[in-house]
Amino acid sequence: MSPRAGEMLLDEIMPIIQGVVPTSVRQVGCEDAEELVQDALAIAAQMLQALEDAGKQVIIAKSIAYYSIQRIKSGRRSYSSGRTDVCSPGCQLDRRCVIMSLDMPMDIQDDDSQTLGESLACRSDDPSMMAGRDIDWNELEARLDARKRGVIAALNAGHGTDTIAKTLKVSAPRVTQIKREIGGVIIEQWGSNSVEQLSDEPLWKSSLRARELIAV
Repeated sequence: MSPRAGEMLLDEIMPIIQGVVPTSVRQVGCEDAEELVQDALAIAAQMLQALEDAGKQVIIAKSIAYYSIQRIKSGRRSYSSGRTDVCSPGCQLDRRCVIMSLDMPMDIQDDDSQTLGESLACRSDDPSMMAGRDIDWNELEARLDARKRGVIAALNAGHGTDTIAKTLKVSAPRVTQIKREIGGVIIEQWGSNSVEQLSDEPLWKSSLRARELIAV
């Protein structure tokens, strides 16, 4: 942008936008008047730059200010003019969508209420989290020998120390020692608080369970 266009933007266009936008442009969502003024100035700057690139001279600053304000009124912004995105001001001004907070209370029953986020929460684990756990476990398992992996498989099957010792043909204290070695590898791989984290219930799940108990 040339110095002449910059002076026009600051001295002539900006006062008009600052005087009109706060009282004439509807705010959408979390927008405020100051943000809309800045966006209208950005649109005006884009217009000035486009005119200069086309080799045209701007004579009337009021025209640039007028069309910038009209674009803001219609829901267009300097970063986007689309109207299909549910978060775009244009889509909301067209009343084609409604944005609702996930913390908004919803009356599910006469004696119970939940937020929208809680009612949409899935009771099962997230697939990405399950995949992440598989990757972490495969990395850990690669550091264990066949005997340690066999002990883990036996523990998962519910076998006790004595049964594992008979299967591996070792003493029960040796099985206990192997368990400790496995625990050392786990701590080294995942951290000292990994066992507590695995056993803790996610906060969102415990919150839902608490609400269900209160409802009962």
